[in-house]
Amino acid sequence: MMNQEEQLQLYNGKRVLVTGGFGMIGSNIAIKLSDLGAFVTILDSMVYGMGGNYFNIEPVKNKVRIAKHPISHSLLDIRSPHEDLLPFLDRVDIIINCAGQVDHQWSVTHEKEDWDINVNGHQNLLALVATLPKKPAVVFTSSRFVYGNVPEGLINEETVLAPYTPYGLHKLKGELIHEELAKTHNIPVTIFRITNPYGLRSHMRDKISYSVVNKTFIRKALGNEPITLFEGLENRMYDYIFIEDIVSALLLGGLNATTDASRYNLGSGKQYSLNQIAQNIIDVIGGGEIIINPCPKNYQVAIGKKQMNINITKIQKELKWQPKVDLIEGIQRTIEYYHKYRDKYWT
Repeated sequence: MMNQEEQLQLYNGKRVLVTGGFGMIGSNIAIKLSDLGAFVTILDSMVYGMGGNYFNIEPVKNKVRIAKHPISHSLLDIRSPHEDLLPFLDRVDIIINCAGQVDHQWSVTHEKEDWDINVNGHQNLLALVATLPKKPAVVFTSSRFVYGNVPEGLINEETVLAPYTPYGLHKLKGELIHEELAKTHNIPVTIFRITNPYGLRSHMRDKISYSVVNKTFIRKALGNEPITLFEGLENRMYDYIFIEDIVSALLLGGLNATTDASRYNLGSGKQYSLNQIAQNIIDVIGGGEIIINPCPKNYQVAIGKKQMNINITKIQKELKWQPKVDLIEGIQRTIEYYHKYRDKYWT
């Protein structure tokens, strides 16, 4: 059996549509695919607050195709009319479906808007995919938030789900939409439940919540601000995964998709407390401060009451995937990137 790198070489010459391709995960996917020799199309309307940044695709801006309306030249997205989307799906081999509203806290106060993007948008796109003469494989980026407030212990893909925010509920609905596509229309699908992503090309604008490592901790540390932790939560353990490892897993998922619509936990398989993460960032930067404040009243509602120990055995066994970047290396590479390109992400 081919190893991971040998499998990824199979993308050479493939036509791949990356939805959400200006965002953190999507842009890193697009860059890797271009490097592998794939023909890449990006579908992303750059909705404010969803993580999109034109600069993210700077290394491949002359290699990728961007889905735009034929007359107005406005950016299309997964909610666009089928007649506008169809030319960009013609003869596509694989769809890496990263599009979506990314802020679980925002979904609590904007439930309808979250549903429109994270449910209606995917229903619209996949309804079109079902009609294509050539059926592409589809990879969907779901989230750990579908698990919700599950009992303490190791969480595998068969754990009973208990999502507690609109974001988690809508991500679960997205999974079901993709599963229905696979089983009803015989289209290969792979679903990934991503833990806590961090790394290059995440937006860092203030007042937008996405990555606690990137935006909440690294942004503050690079700005010579103290990193704030909340009392009672500072020792809660979570799994954090570097963007490069996410990319390799998603690409393997595209090559190994089946009509069973397999679901995989996607994380590093290691647990770190918020305090450990913050201290590691301070150590890499060479200075900084951690302060502990009382926990805001509604914060527990947004993040849940449980820490999560994610089991990644299934993806390791079935896709022969392994995380390669440890926490310290990931933090170092992330900080180096934002040192270099800070002006592209802070505003």
